[in-house]
Amino acid sequence: MKLKSRAKFNFHWFLQNVFPELGIPDRDGFAWGRLRNVGRDLCLDANADAITLYYCSGLHTQIFYWSKKFELRQPISIYNVQSEDDTNGKYVLVESEYISQFNVDSGSKWIHWRVGPLLEAGKNHCLAVDPSLMGIIMAPCDYANNPDQLWEFQHYTDQYWDTVAGNSNETVYSDLQTVLMNLKP
Repeated sequence: MKLKSRAKFNFHWFLQNVFPELGIPDRDGFAWGRLRNVGRDLCLDANADAITLYYCSGLHTQIFYWSKKFELRQPISIYNVQSEDDTNGKYVLVESEYISQFNVDSGSKWIHWRVGPLLEAGKNHCLAVDPSLMGIIMAPCDYANNPDQLWEFQHYTDQYWDTVAGNSNETVYSDLQTVLMNLKP
C-alpha cells in the first residue's frame, strides 16, 4: 500500500488506458468463474492443447466469463464458433488469437441463462459435450432434452439478476436474445 500511495499508481487508469483489452470478469461480465456442465458435472478447461472438460478445480484455465458484450471469454482470450471444415457442416469452439482494444466485433455472441444453454446468438448452435469423446462441440440446440447442453457459471452479477434472470428457461429463445442484445454493455 505504501508503494501504491507513494507512486500514485492508479490501477483502474492503467487498465483503461494501457491494457483495455484485459477483461475483468466481475466488472465486464454478466457471469464468471468455473463454467460447469450440468449433465456431466465437469468444467470447461482451456488447457495448453485444447478446450476440454475436466474435473472442476478452480484453476485459472477454468475461469471463464460471459461478457456484457455477449462474448465467452477469459481475461485475455475470446472464444468463437468456427466451422470445422467446409464439407462436414460441424462447428467447433476455438480460442481467438487476439483481443482488439479498438472495440472491433469479436465474432460470436453468446446467449445464456443460469443452468441453461450457452448458444450462439442468431444460430441454433449450443455448446455441448460430445459423449463419445468427452470433448466440447457445437451441436444443434436441444437443451430441453439434453443435459449435456446445460451450463452454469460459478457467479452471476447483479446486472444479470436484474435483467436476464427474470427471463427463465420458459422464455422463448428469440425473446431472450432481444432482451440481451438491447442491454448496454
